[in-house]
Amino acid sequence: MATRERTRSLVVTIALAGMFASAGSAAADLPSRGPVPFATYDSNGDGFISEAEFAAVRERRMAQRDETGMSGRRRAANAPTFSSFDRDGDGRLTREEFRAGQRVRMEEKRGGGQGPGAGMQGGRPTFADFDLDGDGRIGKAEFSRARATRMGERAQDGYP
Repeated sequence: MATRERTRSLVVTIALAGMFASAGSAAADLPSRGPVPFATYDSNGDGFISEAEFAAVRERRMAQRDETGMSGRRRAANAPTFSSFDRDGDGRLTREEFRAGQRVRMEEKRGGGQGPGAGMQGGRPTFADFDLDGDGRIGKAEFSRARATRMGERAQDGYP
């Protein structure tokens, strides 16, 4: 009986070690900062990134950041969406679409892109962005109108 229990315990230990090893290697191919390479997303190697592949890497990246204390879940709202990369809407990303999407993301982070944050310092709106009539003051109605416009533009670009 004792031998059977030891064998069962050994089998469970080996199985758990295998699970942890594969989980560790899956996270190891993700850089902790910066862009994730195309090949990492293209898990089946077909030369395209599907929405499922994109979501799986995004989830792994958030989990990795959570583990290292980088607040992955808090950053999820700012993470790019599949549709923000899939400009032609065909449900898959080519290498070119993916690179173009990464370039846009980098420009937006720097505040120089044409998407959300364009014309703004550091991606944040300036006073002039809210002073719609240019009179040097921002009234309640003016603020509400500018804010609603900004939120609508960001929603169209896939931001919450």
